[in-house]
Amino acid sequence: MYDYYIIISFPKNELFLAKMEAIGTLFSMGMFYVSFLIGAIYVNKGIYTISIMMASIQLINKIVTPLYDGVAILNKYNGAIAIVDKLENSLMVENRQSGLTFDKINKISIKNLCFKQQQFEMKNINIELENNKKYVIVGNSGSGKSTLLNLISGQMTCHNDELCVNNVPYKNIDYNYLKKAIAYMNQEVYVFNDTIKNNITLYEDYKDDCYNNVLKKSGVDSFIKNLKEKDNTILEENGENIKEMR
Repeated sequence: MYDYYIIISFPKNELFLAKMEAIGTLFSMGMFYVSFLIGAIYVNKGIYTISIMMASIQLINKIVTPLYDGVAILNKYNGAIAIVDKLENSLMVENRQSGLTFDKINKISIKNLCFKQQQFEMKNINIELENNKKYVIVGNSGSGKSTLLNLISGQMTCHNDELCVNNVPYKNIDYNYLKKAIAYMNQEVYVFNDTIKNNITLYEDYKDDCYNNVLKKSGVDSFIKNLKEKDNTILEENGENIKEMR
């Protein structure tokens, strides 16, 4: 029998690559239409001939196209880096198929954990999780909650002896055992491109007392008070701008 640790994570969805590609496309199209419009005006005034206008547009395209291609290449590179990281984690996991197992997990300990992935970094994390106790990990969006839970559940790996089960480093423990002994429940959070209030009420008409009570109990009221537009603040899709508000 295994002792099961239930870990709940609230991941954020990144739209950076899609936004960059969209911006590049809009910039490229915008330059084409602007140059065409300006050229047409100059032709109409007799400053340019049609041939000069077309040559100018082609020249601008020769300048803009490499810039757009550069953005596309950067997006592919960033996407490839994420895939490589996942593959490296998978390859490291394969080497842990014949490690130790336990009849019972008494303690999961983290000692001076340092973990870095691309631009994100955690330093000197120390936690002890004991059997039959409940824990809540609290932090701002992007502070590393999901990363920490991924490390604890074994879905991501670190290279040192910083994570231990019953004082045995993760790297010496059978990976299949960890998957069975530590349950990881992931939750997708949906945030609509609308006001904070509409995201909370889901467009239902609630009494002010009920609505304010929910804000207070959830702790959102202190966050909303610091916003210029209060609960009328517009959230981006999937809450991409929440970190900027904190």
